[in-house]
Amino acid sequence: MEISRSAIGNVRILRVSGQMNHVPFEALKKILHDQYNESKKVIIDMVDITHLDSSGLGQLVAAFKTSEAMNGELILVGVNDDIRKAMEDTKLVKLFRFADSIEEAMEIYGEAHSLK
Repeated sequence: MEISRSAIGNVRILRVSGQMNHVPFEALKKILHDQYNESKKVIIDMVDITHLDSSGLGQLVAAFKTSEAMNGELILVGVNDDIRKAMEDTKLVKLFRFADSIEEAMEIYGEAHSLK
């Protein structure tokens, strides 16, 4: 799993790519803490995730808990059908907000003006 960071206006974006599986969560947790210290609005862009197993689902739950602990907001972007089904089967969809694109997530956050 690789993670790259960027920002648009007041929103921090984490682009996650590759396999989201047995990789230790500590790296993602530290990055999330850093992002929430900069802004309370974070997007995790999952469009380039090629595989997600139960450990990956656990990482998403931990990301949700981190956002709550830091009084932040979290939107998942680009979740493919297979991952969405796994999240539905485990009832995790109830924890998250979803968007199809970065632009849609920015609109949800009321930050669409930052895209111009």
